[in-house]
Amino acid sequence: MAMLAAGRFTVGSVLEEQADAGSGDGSDQPADMPVIDYESAFEAGLTLILDGLVHRTGPPLVASHWF
Repeated sequence: MAMLAAGRFTVGSVLEEQADAGSGDGSDQPADMPVIDYESAFEAGLTLILDGLVHRTGPPLVASHWF
């Protein structure tokens, strides 16, 4: 399931970047819209996925650790 999530995230990121690149020079964008750094956004998103996977696959917590 983790490979599926990472794969779909990767494909979605590439599609978003390609769609933005095909929209021209960006002159029709609102002035307050931030410029997207796709490489940094991809790395941050993938880090979130991997951190979640590490959290989920870690040793199970016992009730005494919750308090």
